[in-house]
Amino acid sequence: GKKWTEANRVYFGREWGNEALRSIYARIKGIAWAQKDFAGDDTEKYRQVLDWLGVADCPRVLRTDDRDAIEAEKCRVRPLVSYNIVIRADVLALDRVNVGNLSHVESKSLLILLSQKWNSYYESKSTICVEHTPRRRRYYTGSIPAAWWDNVKSKCIPPMKKNSSIHPPLKDCWLPDRQTERAVGDLLPIIDLDAFGNDKEVVRRWLVDVVRLRTQAEQLTTEEWKGLLLSLIHISEPTRPY
Repeated sequence: GKKWTEANRVYFGREWGNEALRSIYARIKGIAWAQKDFAGDDTEKYRQVLDWLGVADCPRVLRTDDRDAIEAEKCRVRPLVSYNIVIRADVLALDRVNVGNLSHVESKSLLILLSQKWNSYYESKSTICVEHTPRRRRYYTGSIPAAWWDNVKSKCIPPMKKNSSIHPPLKDCWLPDRQTERAVGDLLPIIDLDAFGNDKEVVRRWLVDVVRLRTQAEQLTTEEWKGLLLSLIHISEPTRPY
């Protein structure tokens, strides 16, 4: 017979045209996928009902009560608040998604869904409020990046252009304008927007507006300029025979 699962644990997958989500969870066992068996001729109406019940079309952001995870989160946010005694910091994580262990295809799929669902779902879950204190009085600091969002920026490796010899995490990548790409493009880690197909414009806007990827040479730091110049010198040096 059919296996029934609570709607708030079920996802829309390949049957519903959601290849990106299916890709992310392809290697994960036990994912509950919504079936179309009862849809009949009115698939869209059936989907709306499932959506209302809580079936999701992107990885959920869940809060964990695991003690070790909570203590690790307190350590992570401690440098981000005024007082070093952290009383409470919610641990938010993407449902069964290990960002640092994703393949190139899975990373691409995750970035597509994040860009598509940012305004309607992820933005409101991208920060947490931390309760902290020096001694007796308690203080609250909001807009601290949530653990899952910090992980995406610091561990997710996006698809890179073929001429890129390094593959840094998302936060260190570039989307240079034409002038910058002509000048130092060969030395920058540039994301390959063409890899996102029909979604590349949505992804591009999200990467620039939300992730805040750099686009202009003026945004390079002095130390980065030094590194680029050293790279140029290294590349231009002729190979000397022994």
